[in-house]
Order: sequence, then structure tokens, then C-alpha cells
Amino acid sequence: MIEPMTIKIGRTILALGLAAVWATSTALAAADLSPAEIQAAEDDLKQAITLIEDQKYDEAIPIMLSIYNGDIGADSDTLNYLGFAHRKLGHNKDALRYYEEALELEPEHLGANEYLGELFIQTGELDKAATQLEILTKLCGSCEESEMLAEAIAQAQAGETHSSLRW
Repeated sequence: MIEPMTIKIGRTILALGLAAVWATSTALAAADLSPAEIQAAEDDLKQAITLIEDQKYDEAIPIMLSIYNGDIGADSDTLNYLGFAHRKLGHNKDALRYYEEALELEPEHLGANEYLGELFIQTGELDKAATQLEILTKLCGSCEESEMLAEAIAQAQAGETHSSLRW
């Protein structure tokens, strides 16, 4: 049986993926790329998101880096996905770098703020995770991202591991 939180996390990743495709499509339209180049970049992003959903983070990272380093450049969603994939592989310094870059571009990015909080939980910095929760609560009140981070913090304080940190 699939845990309800696993389903919730999967939906969140799917929603973020759709938003990332849309944001990247918008950036591509503004770039000086041919329709074939735009389609190829959109396909790459969709492939990377699918790999992340399948927990194949090490395969998704090079694709995301090609978007990040290519003609498209960095956008907050791509950076957030890079941070997420690195965090899931235990590359905490890289994850921190990409989350911070995402938040430099878009300080109100809900996913990057939540995932940065989860990174802080993983590294035992619960005070910093609580700060991320405060930011999320100011941005969106009791939204899915703030609820998941609050639950993860509460479980960490109780000595438990939240499902979003096991996955």
C-alpha cells in the first residue's frame, strides 16, 4: 500500500514539474532559439522531471545541468530541481547552492523554500528549518509546502524521519 504522504509528495513533484515546463517554455520563447531547439529543451526538461519522479536523480542531474548551462540558462524551477536531486543523493553542499540560487531569482518560490527547509532538517539545523517554515507561512499561510515542512520539523523534533526525507 502506498502511504498517503508518498502520494502527496508525488503530486507535488508533478505540479512542480508542470510549472517548470511552463516557466522554461516561457523563457525559451523569449530566447533566440528555433522551434526545434525550443522543443528539444522542453523534451529534455520533461525527461529530467520523469527521472526525478522515478528517483533516478543521478540520471536527471546532467539533463538539468545542460538546461542550466545551455542557451536557456538558469530559472528558479530548474535550480530547485537541481537542488532536490542533489539533496536526495546526499550532495548537501550542491543542494544548498542550487536552492540558494533559486531563491535569489525568486525569493517567494514555495518549493525551493520548502526543500531548503528539508535540507536543513537533514543536516540537523532545525532552527534554520524553522526559519524556512516562517518564510513559507508568511508567503502562503497553511499551504501544502508549509504543512509538509511543519510536519517534517515536528517529526524530526520527535526523533522520527518524515516520509519526504526518506524518499
